[in-house]
Amino acid sequence: MHSSIAIQPVEPLHKAVQKWGNSLGIRISSLLAKQAKLTAGSTISMAFENDAIVIKKVANDTPFFTEQALLANLTPHSAHADELAMVSNKELYPWLDDDHRHQRGVSNG
Repeated sequence: MHSSIAIQPVEPLHKAVQKWGNSLGIRISSLLAKQAKLTAGSTISMAFENDAIVIKKVANDTPFFTEQALLANLTPHSAHADELAMVSNKELYPWLDDDHRHQRGVSNG
């Protein structure tokens, strides 16, 4: 009696890089995605290390900070909207050195 073994086809080791808009893209095979536990919408990190592109699944798919979370408790007071930056006279008159500013009655502040 012969037993049959189901053999998964071996994925090619080489994939073509394709142009997607202004970027380049590669397709991740379903087998590799399953092994890496990637699904559509998964967040990954990519880096260039030791002459290789390294792709890692981000453990937590939610971003560190969202715009909504950052702005949730923002008020005019906490944003310091009442404090405007003061321009120094050195910034207003950069062509004058300190001696000329003093002679013209322009303070350095």
